[in-house]
Amino acid sequence: MNLELLDEIYNELYAYISLPIHETAFTNGKSIFVMNEDGSDTDGFAEWLIFNYRNTDQKRMIDLFRLPSEDEMNSVLLNALKKSFRSIFDVKIERGQVYLKDIFTNDDYLVSSTLLEADRLVSARLITVDGENAIVGDTFEMDTFYLESVRKYLLDQYNQFVQTNGMMSLTDFLDLNGHLLYKVMTILTQVEEENSDSDELVLYQATYAFNCPMDILYDRLLNLSLPVFSDEDEEPILRVMKEDDIVAEIEITNGQFYVLCNNASHREMMHGVISEILDETIVFLKDDVFSLEDLL
Repeated sequence: MNLELLDEIYNELYAYISLPIHETAFTNGKSIFVMNEDGSDTDGFAEWLIFNYRNTDQKRMIDLFRLPSEDEMNSVLLNALKKSFRSIFDVKIERGQVYLKDIFTNDDYLVSSTLLEADRLVSARLITVDGENAIVGDTFEMDTFYLESVRKYLLDQYNQFVQTNGMMSLTDFLDLNGHLLYKVMTILTQVEEENSDSDELVLYQATYAFNCPMDILYDRLLNLSLPVFSDEDEEPILRVMKEDDIVAEIEITNGQFYVLCNNASHREMMHGVISEILDETIVFLKDDVFSLEDLL
């Protein structure tokens, strides 16, 4: 397989979808793909737009793409890209060879030219040319600890879809709803980062309500007894620190704010800190504990 030529075609696809004539597709695609209010969950959007997004004629961007030079090798690789698919795989290495097991279909694929680690989950796009499999595009790796949670979440989504829309193969469902594969990996990455120093893979949340002006709320939060920093890249999120440790993140929405902690002791600490600013305009509502399945 000519991987260098494959990369060139892949890069040309990225340039193609960036043309001004595709502005409407970009806008419509983001309304489907982007789920976070702050628009931060864009990892994988360009690839999804190329391979999964359908226009009003049910055509994908890759179906509309034409290569400048359509010699035999270019045509073979482009057709293989059209048939490529993204899934989540369990990585195994046997006798120096890398195998990917699709966690949904249990199909195994021998993959050439890859540097993946064994016993990891990887979200990857697989292409087959003349019986040889390779990975193209971005990969997202995660611990196999999450395998059952990921599989359960996506199979639940599939079953709900089938009950509402009628029978469809799981493969076709993942193609039409490819954004879910990226959503899962984004959530898992956040969970793994937040719990990297914790034995418990859960999120401890305290919810407060406020009816004071936003600038007054910010002023009070930024003057808590623990240092509080505003995240310029992820507003309106505040980070509460104690020495070099992140004790909590505070997310502010309309009329409420959420104190998010990686363990119960940090949440109790934050209850004490926030009690300093409680009054008739800022009140505690409830505590919650979310597991990985809840977050998915």
